[in-house]
Amino acid sequence: MAYRLKTTLWSSMILAGVSMLDPAAASAAEQRGKLDFGRLNAAAERADRCDAKAQAVYDKGEQEQILAALTEQRACLEGILLATAREFYPPDAFGAGGMEARLADLRHSNDAILDPIYTKPRTCAPSCAPLYRIWAAEAYVTTVRTLLDGMLDRLKDESPYYRQ
Repeated sequence: MAYRLKTTLWSSMILAGVSMLDPAAASAAEQRGKLDFGRLNAAAERADRCDAKAQAVYDKGEQEQILAALTEQRACLEGILLATAREFYPPDAFGAGGMEARLADLRHSNDAILDPIYTKPRTCAPSCAPLYRIWAAEAYVTTVRTLLDGMLDRLKDESPYYRQ
């Protein structure tokens, strides 16, 4: 609590100083002051729980259950990514439709690129084993997790809690 109070006071002092120098920078500093950067750690912890839950199913080795767990993991990570984007980015930061539209684009790309890479080579035509569908789903989940981790790390760069 003392750390948070000290950080808040320090942020207020910085904000006051910045506002005298540059109004645009002052506006950005005000925005930072309104954000709950403590939520970044909570988002990372939730993402770890998404991964752990899927890993527990994955360790059992039932292919259809693994695919279902990967679908659930994907939705869980996407939900955290969407919530973080809504809180820390302006609505137009990711273009028309926002992060929701970009994730839809990414899923479409997965279906168009990653899925065929793993499930459609001539070497296993006409039907590849379900294992390869798992690999395609894993590749997408890894992509979403990489985006989320990148977003959280980038936002921590702006956080008064992570600056030393």
